[in-house]
Amino acid sequence: MPRSLCIAFSGNDSWCKGMRCRIAIELAFNAKHYLDKEMLSATCDGEPKIHKFLDVIPKLSDPIVSGNENDINVTSTFRAEVMKTCVPCTFMGMWQLCAAEAFLNIKIISVYSSLG
Repeated sequence: MPRSLCIAFSGNDSWCKGMRCRIAIELAFNAKHYLDKEMLSATCDGEPKIHKFLDVIPKLSDPIVSGNENDINVTSTFRAEVMKTCVPCTFMGMWQLCAAEAFLNIKIISVYSSLG
């Protein structure tokens, strides 16, 4: 994702590492915001059918802390996500996507094929 954003904004990927670092800084300095239950549920546009992000984001995370899907330590999972953000060629999760939106001041729409 950072490389794609760099290419979209500047036409090349020369500041990809800087993008990763900026995402990590955004997440670290604003952790309370990204872990706030009201903020996370508000991002679901008020649709009751959509799972609240607080329930979904940690389950989509690579470094799920606790190993048990029904007993996820959200704060520890978030910290693990932030720590791996600066590692090149690693998957970017929903928290990183939200952080990129925040510091770039844009709306990012992610579209997935219905065929998977």
